Amino acid sequence: NAFMEVMNREGFIEIRRTQALSKQQRAAAAARQAMLLGVVPPHVAGPLRRWLARGDAATICFHESRAEAVVCVIVLRGAEDGSASYSSSAFADAHAAVDALVAQC
Repeated sequence: NAFMEVMNREGFIEIRRTQALSKQQRAAAAARQAMLLGVVPPHVAGPLRRWLARGDAATICFHESRAEAVVCVIVLRGAEDGSASYSSSAFADAHAAVDALVAQC
């Protein structure tokens, strides 16, 4: 009988810990969502989240244009294994190209 009491108490404590963790995770997700929606409109946030969740390495650029906002993500990659780094002139060229593109908007 004492063994069952101990097991019941441990089960109760575990349930409470799980509930507390779940509550913390929901609060953190709500805070992240509020922060994202403070930066981009909801109709842009949805496609942006889907693109980020996909993790497609072949995708180079994502953009969506609306009257309210333009979101664009450009990924610069080195060697396939990630060990090589860009030279400063390659980064300068890449930034110049992005600046020229943004200037057209």
